[in-house]
Amino acid sequence: MKVKTQDLVKYIGFIGIILLSFTGIYSVSIGGVNFSMYIIFGGFGILSFLFLKSNFLHIFDKKIVLLLLFMLFSSLINFQTVKLTSLFYSLLFIFYFLFYKEIIEQYINKSAVIKILKTILICYFVILIISQLLVLFDLITLTGEGSYFILKGPLGIIYERAKYAYRYTSLSSEPSYSSIIVLTAYYVLYNLVKENKEKIVYGILMLYMIISFRSAFGVVLLGMFFLSGLNMSRKQIFLACTLLFFLIFSFFIIDTGIASIERLKEIGSIILFGKNDFLKDLNLIDSSAFFRIAPFVYYLGEVNFLDYNFYIGHGANASQDFFSSLMFPNHPDMVFTPQLIPGFLYDYGVVGVILVYWGLIKTFVNRKSLLEIAIIIVVIFNSNFNTQVFWFVITCLLINNLFKFKK
Repeated sequence: MKVKTQDLVKYIGFIGIILLSFTGIYSVSIGGVNFSMYIIFGGFGILSFLFLKSNFLHIFDKKIVLLLLFMLFSSLINFQTVKLTSLFYSLLFIFYFLFYKEIIEQYINKSAVIKILKTILICYFVILIISQLLVLFDLITLTGEGSYFILKGPLGIIYERAKYAYRYTSLSSEPSYSSIIVLTAYYVLYNLVKENKEKIVYGILMLYMIISFRSAFGVVLLGMFFLSGLNMSRKQIFLACTLLFFLIFSFFIIDTGIASIERLKEIGSIILFGKNDFLKDLNLIDSSAFFRIAPFVYYLGEVNFLDYNFYIGHGANASQDFFSSLMFPNHPDMVFTPQLIPGFLYDYGVVGVILVYWGLIKTFVNRKSLLEIAIIIVVIFNSNFNTQVFWFVITCLLINNLFKFKK
C-alpha cells in the first residue's frame, strides 16, 4: 500500500509540473477570473496529498510563510483597495509551490524529473509544428479578440496586422513566455542528462522553437545560455569583450533580416542615440518593449519615499488600476496588468519585494550562474507574481539545485 501511495503522489507531481508550464490553457472563468488547468488540478492534487499524508505541516518553509503572512498583513492594512481574488490567487500559487516542492524533494527522482522536462519540450514542439502547418496550409480562422492590431488563432497562433507577420506561442500565452519556459526547461535538462546525443537533439528542438517564437527576450536568453557555458580566464574575458564590442558595432550597421534581432537593434539605437522622448519613440518602434519598460519608468516618476505605502504596498492588485490610468490615460475602459517589477512592488512595497528575493530568488537561484540571473531578471520584468511562468521558473531552478549533483 505504501508503494501505491508514493506512486500516486509522484504522478500527481509529474502532471502538476507539466501543467504549470502550459500557461496558455485555461479551463473555466468564474467571476471574471480565469482558472487554468494547473490551478484546478493543483487543488485536486493538494486534497489527494492531504488525504494520503497525515503529517503535512512540515511542508511550510519559514521564509515563504513569512512572505505569505506579510502579504496578508499588507492586504489587511489596505483593505479598501485590496482585490481579494488577486490575494487568493497569490496564496494558491504559494501553497501549490510548497506542495510541489515537497513532492519533488521526497517522491520524484532524477530520471522522473528528466522525463518531465522532456515531455514539456516535446509538447511545446509538437503544438508549434501543428500551428505552423495550419498557417502554411491556410487552415485557421483568426479573430480580433483583445486587440485590433493583433489577431489570434488556435494553438497559440498570433497575427500582427502592423507587421503582416505570424508569431507563435505554442502552449503559452505570449511568445516571450514560451521562450522563457522552453529555454529554462532545456537549461535544467542540459544539466541533468549525461548523454551528449540527448543534449544535441533537445537543443535543436529548443533552438528551433526560440527562433519560431521570434521573441527578443528569447534571443537575449539564448545568447546568455551560450555565454554561461564558457569558463574563461582574464585574457579570454578581455578578448571576448573586444569581440563583443565589434559585434555590437556590427549589430547597428548590418541588416540581419531576423525580426527579433532587428527589434533589439532598434531598441538599442533608441537607448544609445535617441534624443527625443524615449518612451514615445520606443512605443512607435516596439509596443511590446514599451509595455514592459514604461511601467517601471512611470513608477519611478510617482515614487514618494515618505509614504508608508512605498514600504508596505497598496494592497493586492491595486497596481492594475494605478498603471492602467498611466498607460491608457485616454481610455479608462482599458486594463493593464504590470509585471512583477513594478507591479508587485506597488502592491506589496519594498518589504514585499525583499521577501520575494529572500524567500524565493535567493533560496533557489544560483547567483554564480550568469544564465539563472538573466532568466530571473527577464521574468520579473516580463511577468507578475500571479503567473505560471514565474512559478515555473522558480520550480525549475529548485529542481536544478536539487538534482544537478545527485547521481
